[in-house]
Parts: sequence; C-alpha cells; structure tokens
Amino acid sequence: MKIEEPSRDQEVWGEEARRQKKTAEGIIYGSPIPMLVIDKDHKISFWNNACEKLTGFSSKEMIGTDRQWEPFYPRKRPTLADLLIDDDIETIKRLYEDMNLRKSPMVEGGYEAEHFFPHLGPEGTYLYLNAAPIEDDAGNIQGAMITYQDFSERVAMTGKIKRSEAFVLNLIENSIDGIIATGSKGNIGIFNHGAAEILGYSPDEIIGKMSFPEILSKETAMAIRESFYSDRRGPPGKIINMEAHLLNKSKEPIPVRFSGTLLYEQEKEVGSVVFIQDLREVHRLQKEKEQAQRMAAIGRTVAGVAHYIKNILTGLKGGAYVINSAISKKDLELVKEGWGMVERNIDQIASIVTDMLIYSKERTPDYQIVDPNVLLTEVLDLMEEKASSAGVTLVRDLQPGINMVSMDRTGIHRCLLNLISNAIDACTLEGIMNGKGRVSAKTDSPAGWGVRFEISDNGTGMDEKTQERLFTDFFSTKGYKGTGLGLPVTQQIVNEHGGKLAFESRADQGTTFTLMLPEKRLPEPFD
Repeated sequence: MKIEEPSRDQEVWGEEARRQKKTAEGIIYGSPIPMLVIDKDHKISFWNNACEKLTGFSSKEMIGTDRQWEPFYPRKRPTLADLLIDDDIETIKRLYEDMNLRKSPMVEGGYEAEHFFPHLGPEGTYLYLNAAPIEDDAGNIQGAMITYQDFSERVAMTGKIKRSEAFVLNLIENSIDGIIATGSKGNIGIFNHGAAEILGYSPDEIIGKMSFPEILSKETAMAIRESFYSDRRGPPGKIINMEAHLLNKSKEPIPVRFSGTLLYEQEKEVGSVVFIQDLREVHRLQKEKEQAQRMAAIGRTVAGVAHYIKNILTGLKGGAYVINSAISKKDLELVKEGWGMVERNIDQIASIVTDMLIYSKERTPDYQIVDPNVLLTEVLDLMEEKASSAGVTLVRDLQPGINMVSMDRTGIHRCLLNLISNAIDACTLEGIMNGKGRVSAKTDSPAGWGVRFEISDNGTGMDEKTQERLFTDFFSTKGYKGTGLGLPVTQQIVNEHGGKLAFESRADQGTTFTLMLPEKRLPEPFD
C-alpha cells in the first residue's frame, strides 16, 4: 500500500498537470488574436485558430515547418520572429524600416511594425505585428512569438469617418434652412418649403392658421422665450445656434438647430423670424462617428491588449510551474494554489473580452424594475472577500425604502462592480500597511433623479493630470494589472441610461464617484 498510494497520487497529479497544459494551450489556440510561436530552430510550434482564420493556412500544415513567411510574402524572407531569435538587429532595421518599425514599449527586446500585405487576402490586408523573444530562466532565447492584428477595417473606417465628416459639412453648408416668421401674437405668416420638409406640414396648413407655440413643446417654448429675452444664446433679442425640438405634424419631437431674431418696428416688437436646420441626419452621423471612434480606439490598443494577454499567459505559466513543483513534492495544497493562479488568469481573460465587447458598440439598455439597495448589496457581497484580503473595510449606507428604478440590471451591476473594485484597489496599499483602508457605498434619491449611488474611498486619490486622462480610452493607473477598460465601459453604460457619472478626488486623500440614474427610462431614439 505504501508503494501503490503515491503511485496513484502521481497519476492524479500528472493527469491534472496535463489538463492544465491542455487548458493553457486551449487559451492560446482560442485567443482572438492571431498568434504563432517558433522555436530556436525556426520551426513553428504554435499556430492558433485566429492565425488560421487570418492567413487561410491551417496549423496542421504549418506546425513543424519553417513556412511562417509564406502567408505574408511572395518569396521566402525572415519574419521578425526569425530575426529576433538570430539577434539580427541590423537586418530587422533594413527589412522593416518601411513598415513603421519601432521598439515595443511594453515588451523588452520586442518590436512592433505596421504594413499593408498585398498578398494576404483577396484585397490585401493591413496588419499590426508585435514580435517578442521567448527566453529561459538564464536569459537565453529559446524561440519567439509574434502576434498579428488586422486593422484593415480601421483603415476603411477612418476613410468612412472622413467621408461622413465631409458629408456633414456639405449638408450643413448647402441644405435649405427652414424659415418661419410670426406676427406680434405668434401667428405664423411665413413657412417655407424647408420648414415644410422638416416638420411635415404644408405651408397652406400653417400660414394664418397656426401659431408658433403650437409646434413647440412646453419645455422648448419656455427655453426659446427665455433665450430671446436674455443673453444666454446671444445678445438680447437674438438666438444663435440653439439646439431644440420642434413638433412635427404627428406631434413627434424633431431635433433642430435653431437661430432667430425678434422683429421691431419703431422700437415695438412686431414679430420674429427663426431659421431651423434638421439635425436628425447630423445626429445619426454623429452616432456613427462615435461608434467608429470606439472601434478605432480598440484598434489603437491592440498592442496593449496583446501584452495584457501575454501577461496572463505568463501567469498561467507560473501556475503550471507551481503545479509541476507540487507534483514533484507530492504537495496537494501546492497543487490547489497553482490551480488557483490558473483560474484567476482565466477570469482576467473573460473580463477583458466582455469589456471590449461592451465598449465596441452602442447598446440599448434592457430595462427592468430594480431595487437599488438590493443591487448594491449584491455587489458589495461579491467584493467582500477582495476587500477583506486587502485589509479594506466596506461600509454600507443604504437609504431605507428607496424607490424602485428602471435600469439595465446587468449593466449597472457591472458599473458598480467596476467602481467598488477600483475603490478597493485605491486603498490596497493603505489596507495592507495598517488596515485603515475604507470604502463607503451609499444610496439616496436626489430631486429629479431615480437613484444616486455614491462610492467613496480614503485611498491614494488622483492628481490633476490623472483626472484629466481618467476617461480616455484604455488609460489605467494600475500598470500591468489594469487594461483601462473599466471606466470607459462604466461611462458608456451610464450614458446609455441617460444618467450621469461624476467624481471628486484629491491626491493622497481619496476619491468619490457618483452614479445617478434618471427617474424614468429613456424614450426610444429618433429614427
């Protein structure tokens, strides 16, 4: 029995190690980023599924060969990975100088480049490539890894943005403005064809039969009157480029750019004339542009994401090392510790992919009636273990009997999770040192809003420079531990709700984030 029992344990541990290796390889092969690895003999050892999709060459035909050049060039030439293995920097500079070659700011010894490959794909492909050496513990190069990112869509999207911007300018400069003139009592005396096209009325239905207030909502009528008799939108008596909504024939609000002036005769007000421009097409193009900008931002951060995934793979490798060490020592507890490392890194990959999917496109919230206190309590319960391990105290201040609010439950749950996780991270150093880290989560119902979530911490705070960059795409203060996706995703979800996300922070004193949601769900957007 003394001989057989360890043998069975070794078999279990060996099977577990093989499963972990298979999991790690599965992550590489399942990565959305095309990736290949060659060994020090310049033979392909990994050629993942994304690389197959990009190149049309299968891993079966490529692994074990030195054909890594073939999908990209018409004749054989060394790739960046080959030259890194040979440490041939001069040839790298000579062959890749016209490909926007630069040293990788993220990977020591690595290089980045961008190039159009006319032989890849039916119409050629624009690729960003990132090559990095693979070294053993002694610093000896054992191979190299190279990742590719197809940014052809980004190039096409950039062209589309420029064309859209040109179209918008042409639309604004050459479209016929709607012109509406009224008498002293507001009766409409002039209603041109431009206004008819915007609002759907014929001039015969309007002129002499309707007054200007009849095509305004109550709120718009009040805003226009206040603007005419103040200097809010120009000198008194004039309105310059005010955005408002006029009601069309079906009583639907139409967004317009509104300019106008009061008319006087012998210093007596006798009427007004206004000029309107239909903004529906402009708003649609702006949304397209914002979507394109989000996609372009993701394209610009491919290098960072690739490096982030490389760090995760390093974590997986570390977990595998711990497991292998545990097997050799026959230490089951150490096996569990290594598997925990692997699980954490798998969770990181899932999180970044989810954030990128959310950020890459505009969504319509899936509204539900939600108790804000219940939702915040669920998030705090999830964060309790993280806070406890960091020595951070979570304080709950929930307004009793708070009203139910219409919201996308999953989206706002993610927002709160991001904010509370960030707050704990800001307190982590303080918490580890003396257990004084404190994160407070509060709910209340301010006037005009459905709910206000307030997340405060007494952590590191932010200086002015950091605050200015806080919501820029993929900016992170956490170094390799952060992707910078959390706050842009949070802001996007809040904006989709018509809510408000604000913060106050002072360096070394802490930060407070405020997330407010409206009392009622947003109306459906205009077509």
